[in-house]
Amino acid sequence: RSERVGYLQCLHQARAANIPLLKSFIIVRLYKDVPKKIPSKDVPKKKNELAQLAYDLRTKKVLVNRPDALPNNVTSPTETSAQMIPHSSGEIISLIEAETPSEWLNNVGWRKAVSRVMKGVKNVEYEEDVPPELMKDATAVYNILQSRFSEHFVRTGCEEKENHWTFQWAKRNLAPVIAAQALFEHLKKSVHREATSRSTCLLAHPNATMHGGIFCDAREEDNKSLEGNYLYYDVVNYKWIRSGKACGTNACFGNRDNQHQKCSLEPSKRTESFYKKYPDNSVETLIQQGKFQQLEQKCGLAFRRDDVAEIVTTTGFIILDWDPDVMEMLQKRVNAQRSLEEVQLDMASYQFEFVYQLCIGEANNVSESPCFEALAHTYS
Repeated sequence: RSERVGYLQCLHQARAANIPLLKSFIIVRLYKDVPKKIPSKDVPKKKNELAQLAYDLRTKKVLVNRPDALPNNVTSPTETSAQMIPHSSGEIISLIEAETPSEWLNNVGWRKAVSRVMKGVKNVEYEEDVPPELMKDATAVYNILQSRFSEHFVRTGCEEKENHWTFQWAKRNLAPVIAAQALFEHLKKSVHREATSRSTCLLAHPNATMHGGIFCDAREEDNKSLEGNYLYYDVVNYKWIRSGKACGTNACFGNRDNQHQKCSLEPSKRTESFYKKYPDNSVETLIQQGKFQQLEQKCGLAFRRDDVAEIVTTTGFIILDWDPDVMEMLQKRVNAQRSLEEVQLDMASYQFEFVYQLCIGEANNVSESPCFEALAHTYS
């Protein structure tokens, strides 16, 4: 087992340049004399196909006579590349191109990494296989959010931002976040059996009902200092109404909750409808749906700033897919006040907020936030 994990981690360390590495692994096993132009029928371009071919060739010996004669765009074979293919083709494909929540959930190493780094959640351990029903629910939510993705920009009036690099990255990372939601039992049970609309809430209720899930109280002392994604639940009307983000200097769940409470005292001075729909007990508004005091603040996906290795890493068992192009864009936002890790944590927090917002559904969601405001300039 430890040997297999070593193989998988080795593969992840080559993730940023995995195409040249895979090409190298294949080419040195196909040719004694490498041609100047390698036929695409021999060496495909897509990562999935390269990975599968590399796995098929894993037992073949290196044939190439002169490694120094390899084309410039192909990495020379090394001891690492010769050992990079694990014993299970299913695992190599899922780690390179995990496209659905099920593929992420099926990976034991990924589940352990998520469980270790995420705070404000009650871990549910699956030593063996993840229950089929949970996998089906995660897949159903993933399919629903694919369609809600475009609808989100119409609802928030930001249609021109749908193709912005931040939201395209967000769309590519829907699957791992949904897998984490499923792992921590934040998704409604048996959602794959239900007919849903754009208004259907896909999150479990935070209580012991048939559709109950496990949500930790963000107002507990130990959770007030957490960052990431928090949620508000209306305990009178039994519905989720808002997804929020807290990340950065002096930004944590406790501080954001205090800020929201203060704003609810003077909703007329605020542009956000959240405070008009849920004002303080001492205030009345024309469109109020309840009072701020009837809202419980819950933890979504949260972290502690001093323990975030699995969230920001681009190697090992990654939680989010930080592809090279996105890392290049984030690097441009690094300055004397913000490190690359801090920019990544901001991006991750936006992603958690975004996915939970899509899950709440159109009818109950009182937030008008397009999300990724600071990165995509989507201020409403």
